[in-house]
Amino acid sequence: MPGVLDAFERFIAPIKRRLSLAVVRALLDTTDDGGVLQVVQVIPGDDEVVEDVEVMHPYGFTSHAPKGSPVLMLAPNGNHELAVALVGWKADRPAGLEEGEVALAHENGNKVVLKNNGDIEIGEADFLKLINENFKATFEGHVHNFTAAPSGVFSTSTPASDSGVGIPPVGGAVKPFPATVPASDMTSKTKAE
Repeated sequence: MPGVLDAFERFIAPIKRRLSLAVVRALLDTTDDGGVLQVVQVIPGDDEVVEDVEVMHPYGFTSHAPKGSPVLMLAPNGNHELAVALVGWKADRPAGLEEGEVALAHENGNKVVLKNNGDIEIGEADFLKLINENFKATFEGHVHNFTAAPSGVFSTSTPASDSGVGIPPVGGAVKPFPATVPASDMTSKTKAE
């Protein structure tokens, strides 16, 4: 019986090797981000380097990961010429997201979190509240004179006095709509009405 087992082991050895090479953990070495496809050089083992591995990015997103990032290399039938890479993150990722929330983060700690309640969090700040407060401070009471040129095209001058909301007659003033942002609207949540 030992002869049969040895023969079986010899028979399946190449299959086991191919399977062991089909999915490999590796480290990112270099990245070529200059073409249509981003390709990387990865190091799956101590004495091995695999070049020109295409990086698979999620739809609508791309990044240039730093050297040393973890890579999951997928090589059909163990063929490294057909390999693709999924590049991971070596730094601490944003944690504590609620189900359904999405984060975009950099290893230096910068982050943007799309919260379930509609807020956008940048770092620890609330983006929508910052936008609302900045717009209120900048545009409250800010108006421009509009003057119609002979061609019928409107041009603006320096801020003028308030003459109400809407398109004024020639030479009148336009006030931003809404003219002011009430304090009750200065919240971190934007409501679509």
